[in-house]
Amino acid sequence: MLHSIKYVKSGSLKPFAGKAKSWRIKIDERYRSDKGLLEHELVHVRQWWTKGLIIHGIRYRFSMDYRYACEIEAYRKQMKFYKNPNIFKFAKFIMERYDLKIHLTKIIKDLGG
Repeated sequence: MLHSIKYVKSGSLKPFAGKAKSWRIKIDERYRSDKGLLEHELVHVRQWWTKGLIIHGIRYRFSMDYRYACEIEAYRKQMKFYKNPNIFKFAKFIMERYDLKIHLTKIIKDLGG
C-alpha cells in the first residue's frame, strides 16, 4: 500500500499526534517510536485507498456515523500495540476530538471494553 510518513514539529498537529490524508501520514516527532500510532494512521491510509479517495474524504467529513466507524477501526488496531492499553483514554480521545455526539460508555463498548 502506497504511503509516505513525515515527522513534524512537536505540537503542530494539535490536538492530534498523527494525521493521515490519502497516502500521506504526518506524525508529531515526539511519537516517532510509537508503533501503535503509526498503525492507527496506516488504517486510515487503507481506508482512503479501499473506500475511494474522494468518496472516503466526503463521507468522513460529513457523516458522523462513518467517521465514528473509521476511528473505532483505527483505535482498535492501535490498542493492539500496547501492553495494557487504557481503553478509557482512547474512548475519551474519540469522544472529545472528532466532533461526535456519542456517549463514552458506547465508545468503550465498541472499542472492546
